[in-house]
Amino acid sequence: VLQRVLVIAPKRDRALFTESDLSLLDTVAALGAQSLHNATMLRDLEDARRLERDASRGDKRATLGILGAELAHEIAHPLQLFRGLLRKASRGPLSADDIDVGGDELARLERLLANMRRLEAPPPRRESVALGPVVARAALLGRELREDRRQQLVLDLPDDVTVLGDADAMVQIFANLLRNAAEAAPVRGALGAIARREGAHVVVDVWDDGPGVPDDRVDSLFQR
Repeated sequence: VLQRVLVIAPKRDRALFTESDLSLLDTVAALGAQSLHNATMLRDLEDARRLERDASRGDKRATLGILGAELAHEIAHPLQLFRGLLRKASRGPLSADDIDVGGDELARLERLLANMRRLEAPPPRRESVALGPVVARAALLGRELREDRRQQLVLDLPDDVTVLGDADAMVQIFANLLRNAAEAAPVRGALGAIARREGAHVVVDVWDDGPGVPDDRVDSLFQR
């Protein structure tokens, strides 16, 4: 059954679409289909909650709220990335790196969707992860917002720093932090991340030159 139609405007000067353009459009279409599926899944969960409202109604509402917040966060970043890639595609062929980034983001969303179908988080992986590429990938997801606000991004991450962790989860964390920084920083402002070693640990500071967190919001800082 046809659910939606993706309409693509002609390229500038009626130029022909390249293979890279078509590959990106396939990725965007797949992401849109995933989003529709996620919306259906949330609607089904809400229907189930109404049928069982007399049994642990508060707990189920909290679970659905967390699930919705997770979906909203995770879909917003790649959609912003793909919007920026489409803009680039309208000006000329995309680079191989752009196609790779789009493919990696689609794979990450597919893993997220698989986890949400089970309604549980998988056990975290503990593997050696190079910190610099993870933060750089997270920064790419917020590139369009920074470009719109004409902000400067400063990353100071040594190439040889590795940590034990889950790469997907780290991309999610740093993408959210950098987006928050971009939203807090002024137009033509600056934001970034800097890493330093403290004994056996690595500390990463994500910063911006905005006004800071208001005192009345500090207590709710880590609520979804």
